[in-house]
Amino acid sequence: MPPQSHDATHRPNYADVIARLDALNAVVQNNRDRPDLDEWRREVEKTLLLQTEKLSNVEALIRASLSTEAESQRCPFRDDIRRASNNLTRLGAAETDIKTLKDTLWSFKLEMAKAGAAGGGVVAVVGSAMLFVAKALKWI
Repeated sequence: MPPQSHDATHRPNYADVIARLDALNAVVQNNRDRPDLDEWRREVEKTLLLQTEKLSNVEALIRASLSTEAESQRCPFRDDIRRASNNLTRLGAAETDIKTLKDTLWSFKLEMAKAGAAGGGVVAVVGSAMLFVAKALKWI
């Protein structure tokens, strides 16, 4: 068995050289015993291409599953969120309608107060005139 370290102070002996030559001879024999290295290489390349294609498909699936659209489709609360956003729109419209109704009601109250004051003034004037006439006719 050849030594593992190759430093400058170690000089291989005859047994080390023979062991290394035997190991090299075994590698050469193994390669020589293979039927066709080119065929084996082509087979490895086909396998690598197939694995690369599969990996690309998996990466595409992962990218698609991580997209925003896929995320929203997987969300269990998406209908609740959609409903809530619709409710916000409706509530905004209802608040606007309520504000308009309040403004209209306030204007109506103001007009009624003006009419009441004017009506009260007319009643007071007519009442004063009737009192004046009644005193003049000595009914009172």
